[in-house]
Amino acid sequence: EDVAGSINMAFAATVEAIEDINEMPPAPSKTKEFGDWMIWMVHRAHLNDPALTVINFNNMHMPPPHVELRIAPKLMKALQTNTHVVELSLVNSNLQKESGPDLAAALCENKTLKMLNLESNWLESAAIRAISQGIAENPCSGLEHLRVMGQKQAGSLQGRTVEEAIGRMMEKNESIIKLGYECGDPHYRNLIDRALLRNTDFARRRRNPNAAGGQEDLVAEEKVLGRLVLKNPPANMAQDATDNSSVFWA
Repeated sequence: EDVAGSINMAFAATVEAIEDINEMPPAPSKTKEFGDWMIWMVHRAHLNDPALTVINFNNMHMPPPHVELRIAPKLMKALQTNTHVVELSLVNSNLQKESGPDLAAALCENKTLKMLNLESNWLESAAIRAISQGIAENPCSGLEHLRVMGQKQAGSLQGRTVEEAIGRMMEKNESIIKLGYECGDPHYRNLIDRALLRNTDFARRRRNPNAAGGQEDLVAEEKVLGRLVLKNPPANMAQDATDNSSVFWA
């Protein structure tokens, strides 16, 4: 509520009316005018600013969606079409459960985001489940790091339905290599661990596609045996072998 009350309405209206990123005003003070700064940052994401690759609202207390539409709700919507933001960190940012479905819809479409940290917020089980399903339904997701632990309403464990949703997400997703989530169910924990190992191997292969990654990377090559060295004569020695000048006794 304090953040919403600190927003300069004239500044916010000016920013909202801008349609060209080159017309954006200078950044407000992040420490003294953080409400204005968040509105300014979110509008840059909305305009798909190529210079904006990291959004960090850690410990900044975003106003609830019903209080201020120009921060959390607008940010979730912007992520659907943004092609430049690769890292979004919202740790302890007052992200509410109402933003869960909007974020899920964004993650179902976004192909650019690589790191997403949602720890220590107010996302309940249904929101976490929706976010997991959104990622699972995106075959082009580039997400590599996902952290959802420490939700203030749900605690460390969010129930079997969430564990199942995250497990199914990891089955389908081939890019996540680091997952900040505590799974209590042994079956889904094993499924998640195996998927993380698989994805880590995929990532290694993408980084170095020419490296030998297993038997499937080896090509069979036929060669002619030119010399055979025997340390001891065999018990039943074939006559043609002893006549061959290429056989030597060591």
